[in-house]
Amino acid sequence: WICLGIEVEFSRPGCPQDNGCHERMHRTLKDDCCRKPSVKGSAQQQRFDRWRHEFNNERPHEMLGMQMPSENYQPSNVRLDQRIKYRIYEVGVETKRVSSSGFISLFGKSCFVGEAFVGRKVALERNEKTGIISVRYANVKLGEMANSPNARLQPTASAGRLENHACAKKEP
Repeated sequence: WICLGIEVEFSRPGCPQDNGCHERMHRTLKDDCCRKPSVKGSAQQQRFDRWRHEFNNERPHEMLGMQMPSENYQPSNVRLDQRIKYRIYEVGVETKRVSSSGFISLFGKSCFVGEAFVGRKVALERNEKTGIISVRYANVKLGEMANSPNARLQPTASAGRLENHACAKKEP
């Protein structure tokens, strides 16, 4: 999604009330589909499919004035153009491509970033005063590492949205 120009937003850690409607939907999904999960993946998928249909087409929602989501949904007139490439880093930012196993190479050693980023580039921002390297994907700070050969990525407690980034700017 980030590659399509969609920004990730984070709520405060440990504050489900920041996103109450979403949390409530997940509780209902879990109660209806997962309290005793199906043994077979295909059977579990059928449960999810039935639940989604009921949630969107049969179950009225208070937030929608007791209407169903399907009554309010309108497909977007904007179609995704796969040819559009979004610039997710500022010009001149140092980047490294993540390997097929989720690692980047720094100081001749492999550093695990995450399998979700395989084939993507992550940005490295070095703080010369502290010796810390911040690693991010678009506007999402993944963590920090020391500027040394024994570097290991440490997720930061405040990982989340960064301000003043180039995410979602289309390439000229």
